[in-house]
Amino acid sequence: MDTSDIVTGRPTADVNRALAIIRYKTAKYTIERPLHGGATLAGADAASLRALSAYAVPLSEAFQLHDDLLGVYGAPERTGKPSLDDLRDGKHTALIALPLQSAHHSQADQLSRYLGCPSLTEGRAPHHHR
Repeated sequence: MDTSDIVTGRPTADVNRALAIIRYKTAKYTIERPLHGGATLAGADAASLRALSAYAVPLSEAFQLHDDLLGVYGAPERTGKPSLDDLRDGKHTALIALPLQSAHHSQADQLSRYLGCPSLTEGRAPHHHR
């Protein structure tokens, strides 16, 4: 995948792109490769590395999808991070891509106005409920 077009602040309705971001940012970089590094140092064979990948990639994808949900709907006092930051930053996530896929043009326009808006607050976020 060409990752040169993956830029924060330009989310689209492309769920595959959102999942690719997860795969390359979280799965490969944060979880799979460190597991491979440790296993390689311990003398793991190719089959073991494949087994680690089969474990690491879906686990890290699930972790990131859950983290994306918490980033919008999580209680800051429980998560330790402010809610809505991903929306303020305009991050391209599956949580944004899926609604954009099924939104009418006017709905997509409204959602796009809020994405990447640094002054977005819970009071301004449409239908933001905990």
